[in-house]
Amino acid sequence: MSQPHATESSQQHEARNEGSRVRIRELRQSLSYSDRNEKRGNNGLRMQMNRLNQLVKLDRIALQYNSEIEYSLHPVVVVESMNKVWTNCKALKFKNEAPGMCCLNGKVKLLPLKTRLEPLFSLVAGTTTKSKYFFA
Repeated sequence: MSQPHATESSQQHEARNEGSRVRIRELRQSLSYSDRNEKRGNNGLRMQMNRLNQLVKLDRIALQYNSEIEYSLHPVVVVESMNKVWTNCKALKFKNEAPGMCCLNGKVKLLPLKTRLEPLFSLVAGTTTKSKYFFA
């Protein structure tokens, strides 16, 4: 049975440290090049997440968006698709969005959208040869 670290002698401490160094060296040597790169990438993501937790204050962050920050890595940020449908107005919503947030449970009625005007409609729809330049 191992001795608690606080009560071990300096020789035991050195022996334990040397054993740890040998195990870590052998582990690193056993990793393939791709495994080492993957581990480096994971460590990079972990460090980026730690930096993000320390630096990013989420209060009013939408008004000060920075494209260099991976907000999706922040532990309290949930990035998901709007794949649920409101029962009253058929609008898309997020999974955990509170009921009644869209149209006040059917009390608000919106007018149908007008048809889009040409040439904007055909450019957005991608039906013309110039559409690819419109989105470039």
